[in-house]
Amino acid sequence: MALTAEKKDSLRALYDVWGLDTVRREIERNDHNGLTPPDVIEFARSWIAAEEAKGQRTVQTIKIAGTVVLSVIGGTIVGLLIF
Repeated sequence: MALTAEKKDSLRALYDVWGLDTVRREIERNDHNGLTPPDVIEFARSWIAAEEAKGQRTVQTIKIAGTVVLSVIGGTIVGLLIF
């Protein structure tokens, strides 16, 4: 059974509401009883991987922005002290 685009959108919206931890728990729980179709489990795993990657990119962006802000503040302070 292949997932349609509508079913994927519906699952994505549901997963966004549930969050990463709940989706992980549900996959682990349903892996053992075989009630969830394999393509849904595969889609859920790919969604989890995509969300984790997005979170890592966000953290990286925040770190870079923080470094830039601190550099500008430090440069301003040094400039004010010198002149």
